Amino acid sequence: MIRKLRKYCYTDRLKLLDLTSLKDRRERSDMIEAYKILNGKEHIDSGQFFQVADDHYSLRGHSLTG
Repeated sequence: MIRKLRKYCYTDRLKLLDLTSLKDRRERSDMIEAYKILNGKEHIDSGQFFQVADDHYSLRGHSLTG
């Protein structure tokens, strides 16, 4: 811990040090791991973590999408 920053709250210290919050770092890490699992970069069965939706809903072809 940096002594001079002790008087600041957590969010202010993050801003002063130009850091992201632990929550943001964990979410980013989760997204990276999900990408690796879904794209075969990890030797893990994606079915353990993800379930493909039964419906085929998509905005492609919608009259408002152009």
